[in-house]
Amino acid sequence: MKSFTILLYVSGKDNPEILKKSLEDLYTIRIQNSLTQIDFIYDLIIIDLSGILKEFDTLRFFKEKNNPVTIPVLAVISPHETEAAKRYFDYIDEVIIHPVEKDLLLFRVKNLLNRQSLVTLLKQKTLDQDTFMQALVHDIRNPVNHISNFIHLMKKELAPAEGSTPGKYFERITSGLNKITELVDSLSAFFKMDYKKIELSRINLKSVFELIQNELEEDIKKYHGTITLDVKINEFYTDISLFKIIFTNLILNSLQFRREESIPVINICAYPAGDSTIIKLKDNGIGFFHQQIDKIGRPFERLHIRKGDKGIGLGLYTVKRIVAILKGTMEVESIYGQGTTFTITF
Repeated sequence: MKSFTILLYVSGKDNPEILKKSLEDLYTIRIQNSLTQIDFIYDLIIIDLSGILKEFDTLRFFKEKNNPVTIPVLAVISPHETEAAKRYFDYIDEVIIHPVEKDLLLFRVKNLLNRQSLVTLLKQKTLDQDTFMQALVHDIRNPVNHISNFIHLMKKELAPAEGSTPGKYFERITSGLNKITELVDSLSAFFKMDYKKIELSRINLKSVFELIQNELEEDIKKYHGTITLDVKINEFYTDISLFKIIFTNLILNSLQFRREESIPVINICAYPAGDSTIIKLKDNGIGFFHQQIDKIGRPFERLHIRKGDKGIGLGLYTVKRIVAILKGTMEVESIYGQGTTFTITF
């Protein structure tokens, strides 16, 4: 039984039949003249340059964003088409040049299918681990809530005097439970993020930053912070909820890790750079030592630990992951005692 199905989308009178004859002994081959009705049953797409040009939007959909299935693509092109095809190489996994040699074609196809099988296996293992962790988080939350409720009832019943030894014990127990609750809530939000469907839309960048400011008004007042905006781009194409998580986390991070003697000042600027959009967030906070910068974005890595500071070390890791999900990059520059600049490019 043939375990892999390959879609041929190749123009020309003879090309599809030539490729089909080379592959049909080992694989199930289907010839199709459109990708718009594809139903994700294919393990590999073999396509030529004219097909890429005609179906580029659909092809890009297969390879980008939060698409549940990433289908490998093998492009068959003529020598004179190489330069024209280069601009599409981000959406192509392998290239083979006409005239097609059967042995080379079989080798490339086998390589792509083996790679795809490994990717599918790894995705399944990751899904199993995430499912286990979500169940674990849920199972931890229930007993923690019960303990918290009984501690509240005990404190109400015993009514220990403020400052007394029993009162201090209750405060420590409550503080510990609050930390566990914060951890559980953070982990729950973190794992849900992986299953959020990406919903792209055009947003007014300045309006979104102003919305984030309004939502963080109490935190900004608490730390006596100020935020300045310098937005030189009007419309921006992104998932607004994920975008807000990025900059909400960064702003809260800047407010929390301020210098004791300074009022936190946060500058956000956004501007176009060719086909990209660059957004910089600069603060005057504690900053990081040079050797700490490589640790930024690691899960549960707390680079500053001060009494009263909240967080479990997932904030910047969440930011880093969402930036990657939205096909962006993040760079960090920092001087300890002077502040940090986050540069995010989409």
